[in-house]
Amino acid sequence: FPSHDRVSDIAALVMIQRQVGIPINEVVESDSEYDTEEDKEVAKLVEAIALDAYSVPLYNTEQYKRQAVVQFTNEVFVSCMKTVSTTKVY
Repeated sequence: FPSHDRVSDIAALVMIQRQVGIPINEVVESDSEYDTEEDKEVAKLVEAIALDAYSVPLYNTEQYKRQAVVQFTNEVFVSCMKTVSTTKVY
Protein backbone atom coordinates (compact mmCIF):
# COMPACT_ATOMS: atom_id res chain seq x y z
CA PHE A 1 0.00 0.00 0.00
CA PRO A 2 1.37 3.48 -0.83
CA SER A 3 2.65 5.68 2.00
CA HIS A 4 0.50 8.38 3.58
CA ASP A 5 2.56 10.99 1.73
CA ARG A 6 2.01 9.27 -1.62
CA VAL A 7 -1.71 8.97 -0.97
CA SER A 8 -1.98 12.65 -0.02
CA ASP A 9 0.04 13.63 -3.10
CA ILE A 10 -2.41 11.68 -5.26
CA ALA A 11 -5.33 13.33 -3.45
CA ALA A 12 -3.88 16.80 -4.06
CA LEU A 13 -3.30 16.07 -7.75
CA VAL A 14 -6.81 14.69 -8.23
CA MET A 15 -8.39 17.66 -6.46
CA ILE A 16 -6.33 20.11 -8.52
CA GLN A 17 -7.59 18.35 -11.64
CA ARG A 18 -11.13 18.61 -10.26
CA GLN A 19 -10.78 22.32 -9.56
CA VAL A 20 -9.46 23.13 -13.04
CA GLY A 21 -12.41 21.32 -14.59
CA ILE A 22 -10.81 18.17 -15.99
CA PRO A 23 -13.53 15.52 -16.51
CA ILE A 24 -13.40 12.57 -14.13
CA ASN A 25 -13.09 10.09 -16.99
CA GLU A 26 -9.76 11.69 -17.90
CA VAL A 27 -8.56 11.39 -14.31
CA VAL A 28 -9.55 7.76 -13.83
CA GLU A 29 -7.84 5.46 -16.26
CA SER A 30 -8.65 1.84 -17.05
CA ASP A 31 -6.88 -0.84 -15.01
CA SER A 32 -5.94 -2.51 -18.30
CA GLU A 33 -3.43 0.28 -18.97
CA TYR A 34 -1.24 -0.88 -16.08
CA ASP A 35 1.30 -3.67 -16.18
CA THR A 36 2.03 -4.44 -12.54
CA GLU A 37 -0.21 -5.28 -9.61
CA GLU A 38 1.15 -2.23 -7.79
CA ASP A 39 0.10 -0.01 -10.72
CA LYS A 40 -3.37 -1.57 -10.64
CA GLU A 41 -3.63 -0.89 -6.88
CA VAL A 42 -2.65 2.74 -7.43
CA ALA A 43 -5.27 2.99 -10.20
CA LYS A 44 -7.92 1.70 -7.79
CA LEU A 45 -6.75 4.23 -5.21
CA VAL A 46 -6.97 7.06 -7.75
CA GLU A 47 -10.49 5.94 -8.65
CA ALA A 48 -11.62 5.94 -5.01
CA ILE A 49 -10.06 9.34 -4.37
CA ALA A 50 -11.57 10.75 -7.58
CA LEU A 51 -15.06 9.64 -6.53
CA ASP A 52 -14.67 11.66 -3.34
CA ALA A 53 -12.96 14.62 -5.01
CA TYR A 54 -15.62 14.96 -7.67
CA SER A 55 -18.32 15.21 -5.01
CA VAL A 56 -16.71 18.50 -3.93
CA PRO A 57 -18.03 21.55 -5.80
CA LEU A 58 -15.98 23.14 -8.55
CA TYR A 59 -15.13 26.57 -7.14
CA ASN A 60 -14.81 29.81 -9.12
CA THR A 61 -12.10 31.69 -7.24
CA GLU A 62 -8.46 30.69 -6.89
CA GLN A 63 -8.67 31.14 -3.11
CA TYR A 64 -11.53 28.65 -2.77
CA LYS A 65 -9.86 26.25 -5.19
CA ARG A 66 -6.66 26.28 -3.10
CA GLN A 67 -8.66 25.81 0.09
CA ALA A 68 -10.51 22.87 -1.44
CA VAL A 69 -7.20 21.22 -2.41
CA VAL A 70 -5.68 21.69 1.06
CA GLN A 71 -8.79 20.56 2.91
CA PHE A 72 -9.31 17.50 0.72
CA THR A 73 -5.64 16.52 0.91
CA ASN A 74 -5.71 16.78 4.70
CA GLU A 75 -8.91 14.72 4.92
CA VAL A 76 -7.45 11.97 2.75
CA PHE A 77 -4.19 11.95 4.74
CA VAL A 78 -6.07 11.62 8.04
CA SER A 79 -8.31 8.90 6.60
CA CYS A 80 -5.22 7.02 5.40
CA MET A 81 -3.63 7.28 8.85
CA LYS A 82 -6.80 6.02 10.54
CA THR A 83 -7.12 3.12 8.11
CA VAL A 84 -3.54 2.00 8.65
CA SER A 85 -3.68 2.44 12.44
CA THR A 86 -6.84 0.31 12.70
CA THR A 87 -5.37 -2.50 10.60
CA LYS A 88 -2.07 -2.83 12.50
CA VAL A 89 -1.69 -5.59 15.03
CA TYR A 90 0.38 -4.68 18.08
